[in-house]
Amino acid sequence: MRIAVTSQNKYSITEHAGQCRRFWLFDVENNVVSGERLVELAPEESFHNNGIMGPDHPLFGMHVLITRSMGQGLKNRLAGMGVQGVVTSLEDPKCAAILFLEGKLPSISAPDTRCNGHGHGHGNGCGPGPGLMNKHIVIEPKS
Repeated sequence: MRIAVTSQNKYSITEHAGQCRRFWLFDVENNVVSGERLVELAPEESFHNNGIMGPDHPLFGMHVLITRSMGQGLKNRLAGMGVQGVVTSLEDPKCAAILFLEGKLPSISAPDTRCNGHGHGHGNGCGPGPGLMNKHIVIEPKS
């Protein structure tokens, strides 16, 4: 199993899954994270710019996408490819992957995560909204 987590800033789970170009990929074996790596997509490989995620796409083979916000259109496209889209308020990518595997990942259902005008900022109803991003858990790397 492979879990992808949006992380545009490389350290926390970020919003706008469709426009995100950096993802943490967590490989899972026997329900335990067995490997992790940061993947950066070319602009044309983002979900917003690429309608099809074929075998040559860097995220091909993921089973779960965890993010801070995603529109219903992307969620539907992912489901059509057998990928579960999960929106959470957590910030730590590895913690989110681990909690997902344990069935304990807090998910949110934002009233409207659609981004109708792509020249916008992060306010105005785009993303999970204020107050939902305050939970932060840090998992120390195994030594």
